[in-house]
Amino acid sequence: MNSIIHVMKNQTHQLAPLFRSDNQGRLLAALLGAPEREFTLAELTSLAATSQPTAWRETQRAEDAG
Repeated sequence: MNSIIHVMKNQTHQLAPLFRSDNQGRLLAALLGAPEREFTLAELTSLAATSQPTAWRETQRAEDAG
C-alpha cells in the first residue's frame, strides 16, 4: 500500500504550470482550437481522454469563470 501512495504523491501533471489539471488543459485546447465549433459533452470527453463527470465539472468551471 505504501508503494501505491508513494507513486500517487509523486505524479505530476504535464500542464500543471499553466492549468489546474491536465484534463482542464486538454479540454481548453479542444475548445480554443476550434472556437467556431460547438462540441457535445461526449465529444469533449473523448477529445480530452477523461471521464464524463470530469469533463462536465471542468466545462462548468470554465463557464462560471466566463
